[in-house]
Amino acid sequence: MRISNLVTAVYSIQKALTDFLVHDFKEYENHFSKPDISFLLSKIKEIIYQTDRICSRAGGYPSDLPTRSLRAYQWLRFLSQRKWLWLHLHALAEFYHLAVKEFPLFVNQKNLQASLQINCYHSSYLYHCQKKGTQVILEINEGFISSPTDLKRSILIAALQRRSANRLKIIKQYSYTSEYKLIHANLLEELIHSRLICKGESVDLAEVYTEINQDYFKSQLEPARLVWSTRRSTRRLGYYHPETNTIAISKLLDSETIPHYVIGYVMYHEMLHKKIGVKAVNGRRYAHTKAFKTAERNFKSYQQAEEFLKQFQQNIC
Repeated sequence: MRISNLVTAVYSIQKALTDFLVHDFKEYENHFSKPDISFLLSKIKEIIYQTDRICSRAGGYPSDLPTRSLRAYQWLRFLSQRKWLWLHLHALAEFYHLAVKEFPLFVNQKNLQASLQINCYHSSYLYHCQKKGTQVILEINEGFISSPTDLKRSILIAALQRRSANRLKIIKQYSYTSEYKLIHANLLEELIHSRLICKGESVDLAEVYTEINQDYFKSQLEPARLVWSTRRSTRRLGYYHPETNTIAISKLLDSETIPHYVIGYVMYHEMLHKKIGVKAVNGRRYAHTKAFKTAERNFKSYQQAEEFLKQFQQNIC
């Protein structure tokens, strides 16, 4: 299920936010009383409504959209709440203020957008910088909108000037804070598990998830978005992405020749990631901790599944 213009709609919203801010820095505290912000809110809500309607007609949910479109939808739902839109605008304005102050020779203040475009977004990156002609486009993870001024300054310096190990460590450490996680929890709010995208040619991942949840988690693990990966990966047969609550399984396992316990084991592995999470040590994340590996061995056919997957990967490489 695809909605071709959803990502394009996000670009138009981002441009509208930037256009409004860069021309009116000093008065952004009064944005919500202005007609153009009210119009922007109504436009966001209309896009959400149309997306929900298309998904419903197709017999699915927004969770059945491709990941890029899902991120766009989640971001728009987040901004449709007045308090988050206000915080987003405030943060975006502060990023631009800091950019003008810290990089006076880099930023063309007479035509700011010609030199720099800043987008706070539901990104898969902490921050990402790219250059298009004379313009630099900086995408900053939405989780940083409530960060302190010094942290925002560090992101700009790391992205536009020099990325030191210490500065990167500070930025990563903030992503483990409750403030950062709160933003992402709200981006994921009301996410319903997928209905269409989880169905393969031979295996329905929703059925596997339910079975493993019952057998190993007492049916207490909350639903996740379940997808078959777009690539037939041989090295990475599954992964869990917490920012979109997604478990993806390689299409190579969507076959009648793959034993059911093997798919169950891969699903169990990713569900453990969902339950246990990651351990942060000195700015680095560790997913396969000692506790994780101990829990992984609780799978009934652990050894048998490991041996099958080892032989399977050798045969297809």
